[in-house]
Amino acid sequence: MFSVFLYYYEIDYLGWAPWKFSAMMTMIYIDMIIAVVIYNIFLSKLSLRTLCFGSQLSESLNCIFLLLFTARVFFGMDPFVFVCVFGFPSNTIYYAFQELSMRAYFTKLVNPNIESTMMAFLTTVMYLGEETIARYLGILINRFVGVTSYNLNDLWKLYFAQTVCVLALTILVFILPSTEQIEKVQKQIAAELESATLNLKDSLIIRGEADGETKGSFSNKSAETAAESF
Repeated sequence: MFSVFLYYYEIDYLGWAPWKFSAMMTMIYIDMIIAVVIYNIFLSKLSLRTLCFGSQLSESLNCIFLLLFTARVFFGMDPFVFVCVFGFPSNTIYYAFQELSMRAYFTKLVNPNIESTMMAFLTTVMYLGEETIARYLGILINRFVGVTSYNLNDLWKLYFAQTVCVLALTILVFILPSTEQIEKVQKQIAAELESATLNLKDSLIIRGEADGETKGSFSNKSAETAAESF
């Protein structure tokens, strides 16, 4: 919600050199690579509800880290070292539980014939929520806090509000489909695909037979015409 304020906090308040900010952005992509490995080894067999619950907890952990970071509670460490020690692991866990698990389970619930379309739709919805709706919600919350790029003393309050919002949404985990429901949908999709394939084969066979009869009748008429002219 408040990434723009966080940038000014790091550059103006903490006095970070640009290379430190660049290093943090690089760490994000390293987090994603490590998250892929973690998901494939440890998380790919877990249920959707378990993954989403872990996603909410990891996001809450990340918010708490940002809350401490913006409140300047570094436990005696240099701010950059604090980010490396706490921010790096929390981001990795977040990506492993949320970004990868959501896409992996979504593909299991979608007909393969429209998978690319639905993945594009999922990505659009996710970015709509993260990049648009979340920012407007952050602006609304900030109306009551009053943080600006020139006054970042209360930035920690915004991250406290973000932590509360994330924890409040944890209750939505229980409306997600269970593993049994997902397997049922997968079997239904497989049965529909098999039925559609058989129907297509039958229609092609019937069409081929009809084309053969048409060609046969055309050949017979040609032969009769040639015999009459002879």
